[in-house]
Amino acid sequence: MPDFPNKPFSSFPHDPTIPLHPFAPHILQSELDHLHSRLNNAGEIRITFENSFSDRDLGIKKGWMDEALEYWREGFNWSAFSILL
Repeated sequence: MPDFPNKPFSSFPHDPTIPLHPFAPHILQSELDHLHSRLNNAGEIRITFENSFSDRDLGIKKGWMDEALEYWREGFNWSAFSILL
């Protein structure tokens, strides 16, 4: 196998043309409270013709949507995630 001295995508094509600054996310607690309020008020996902099938040919399955909603309500930690950013 040949050695590729100039591997594509291993470096930037040129120096940045705009100044780069570190990004520090800041999410207001009031925004998180509003999000949690909306998630808690979302209610039960109703069974529809489209979400009642076991495959996803007609859209997202009800079970998957129930799990996603529960995760966003109870499992996701915005504060811990913002530290990773």
